[in-house]
Amino acid sequence: MFWINGLKSITHGLMKAVETQPERVAYPLHLISGLTHGNNYPIKIAYVGRDEMKLVQWSSLILKVLDKRMVGEVPVAGIMKLLTKRYPECSFLLMEKDLIGHDNFGMEGFSITYFMQSVIDLSVPIDLVSNRCSPGFANAARRIRKFKMTWEIDNTPEAQHDFYYHMYGPYLSARYGETFQGVSFHNVFSTEIPFELMRVKSGDDVLAGGVFRIKSGKAYFSFLGVREGKFENVQKGALSALYYFLYEELRRRGFDKLYLGGSPPFLFDSVTKHKIRMTARIDKDYLYQDQELISLFLLKNSEGINDFLCRSPLISIDQSGRARGVIWLGNPEGTLEMESLYKEIETVFHFGLDVCEIVYHKKRSDILTSIQATGPRSIYFVPVQAYLGKRLKYKFAEFIGRFYITWLK
Repeated sequence: MFWINGLKSITHGLMKAVETQPERVAYPLHLISGLTHGNNYPIKIAYVGRDEMKLVQWSSLILKVLDKRMVGEVPVAGIMKLLTKRYPECSFLLMEKDLIGHDNFGMEGFSITYFMQSVIDLSVPIDLVSNRCSPGFANAARRIRKFKMTWEIDNTPEAQHDFYYHMYGPYLSARYGETFQGVSFHNVFSTEIPFELMRVKSGDDVLAGGVFRIKSGKAYFSFLGVREGKFENVQKGALSALYYFLYEELRRRGFDKLYLGGSPPFLFDSVTKHKIRMTARIDKDYLYQDQELISLFLLKNSEGINDFLCRSPLISIDQSGRARGVIWLGNPEGTLEMESLYKEIETVFHFGLDVCEIVYHKKRSDILTSIQATGPRSIYFVPVQAYLGKRLKYKFAEFIGRFYITWLK
């Protein structure tokens, strides 16, 4: 027993030493290069962390990966020196937020989660939702009638294998690329929490499927897919029909909310955008842990950065766990269409966010007086320099660049 207690003391001492000397802890540094999904601009990013799945997921989401390699291990405190000296072509850095030394990194960044949580309110009958405020459900109803779609619950082993290997897997590959790593079959159909497999059919053909669970009196919808990942099944409205049927069935069972599986934190991402069309709103009660978050640090204002960030507002989580929408106007050469900007702001608030941050270049300072609105929601402006330099150096620039105005709900 004495040697066990002694070993515990030594282990505890080593852990305390690591916590107080983060420079001794080194993490894998990967360089990923490829082309942006928007306009095929070349881009290179750096990733620091040990989670291989996150590395693959974020790489696939941000760019078409052409090359990925680990260049060594480095402590958090030495990352910027190494990147600046040896890899100045990197546009931005992704760092797992729970790494030792992260909080003292010294740069402003965005904390984002790959699995952003959202929820659908089931309290209103679906007919009223379709007529009043949801073109998504209205379109789903029309396509259900057009293609004579029906649904069934089938939990047999045969249906499980058909869903996983011919719907869920192919859909993820078509959506994110062949290298994307989905959830394992065992975890999709884990028996720890009872599950049900809903399948959407047109005649005898199964077009799509989804797995939902009931836990502690709440309904969760986590996994879905279309037959062989074919986009034509999406165009037919098979996924929208899945949401429509699930809305009706869970409401019939007495549920007032449907909690959705995680989706990328980009509001114009096709998956996230589809959920918003189906009345999903951000789950404000969900508290993200550091291990769920990635920090995105901008290293330089490049064409690749602008092509990536200008495509869609992103959702960033602050230190208190509060989510905000971020709209990027950091491209000094780009054109600014106010109608498009208002649309992005509207999307941010429509998703249930209360704060919208607009990151702007000094050549676009006219937007500070162009947006006029009243109401309880906040919009504030931050100069792009606040995210492109050391935290202390640009703190004053960030302070004077924030102008709080409001936006009508």
